[in-house]
Amino acid sequence: GKDIPVFILTSATYETGFKFGASTSEEKEWIKADEFVNKPVIIEELVQKLENYFQLKEK
Repeated sequence: GKDIPVFILTSATYETGFKFGASTSEEKEWIKADEFVNKPVIIEELVQKLENYFQLKEK
């Protein structure tokens, strides 16, 4: 199968005030996402998360 990264962009925290995301590898495995980014998206944060993801994949 293909290894396609899944990044979730969400406004759940902004809309509800409740933190939504996954910080541990177990949480990410359960939700089937590689990373979470809260809206409104800060482009530097998104770029950093993408760079981190691909650096880890190269190792």
